[in-house]
Amino acid sequence: MPASIKNNSSTDQAVEMLIGRIQSLGLHPGDSLGTEKKLMDELELSERSISEAVQRLRALGMIESIKKAGIRITEPRFESILETTIMLHARKENGLKELAELRFVLEAGAVRLTAERITEEELAQLDECVARQQKLLENNGNPEAMKDEDEKFHQILLRASGSPMVYRQHAVIGEYFRKYSGTDDHDLSIRQMTVWEHGQIVKALENRNVDYAASMLSKHLSKTVV
Repeated sequence: MPASIKNNSSTDQAVEMLIGRIQSLGLHPGDSLGTEKKLMDELELSERSISEAVQRLRALGMIESIKKAGIRITEPRFESILETTIMLHARKENGLKELAELRFVLEAGAVRLTAERITEEELAQLDECVARQQKLLENNGNPEAMKDEDEKFHQILLRASGSPMVYRQHAVIGEYFRKYSGTDDHDLSIRQMTVWEHGQIVKALENRNVDYAASMLSKHLSKTVV
């Protein structure tokens, strides 16, 4: 896995500076951020960088442009803020490694909630997911299909924690890793171990064995943070 995503563009820098300005000024939804011209002068950025950064933040639902009034802060979606934060953090030294560690902590902590709160329906969904993975293995384990089922397994696991905030954070981070991080999905032995570990996690949850579920999930996830 690469330590970071390099070649930070001027637009990315502008996005980071605009977010920093919003935070440092303590701006809230409805407050004015000023005009693009004012921001360009005060932040000493090019017109293109500011324009593209504004477009990006507007697409994320963080700001809106009002004709003749400039830029106004809006109420953003939680996922939008997290997506922006992840994008900026991943570009830093060891950024992806730190995000992998965050994902590890989220799942390892959430599994204890899952063991207490998971429903019979959710257990059945996990069982079905493992069964599909096992069937894929019997047919040489198509890497992309295996990756899809692995993602579904972890989504069900986190959703069963009953904590929407934890689930939403994990979903955004998981999608980012799916797009940008390299994996060893083409190694059949790793896919076989993944399915076995998934099966053990499900058995532990069915028996409400919190400690074994947490231990097995930690072992399962440890490969992603080395």
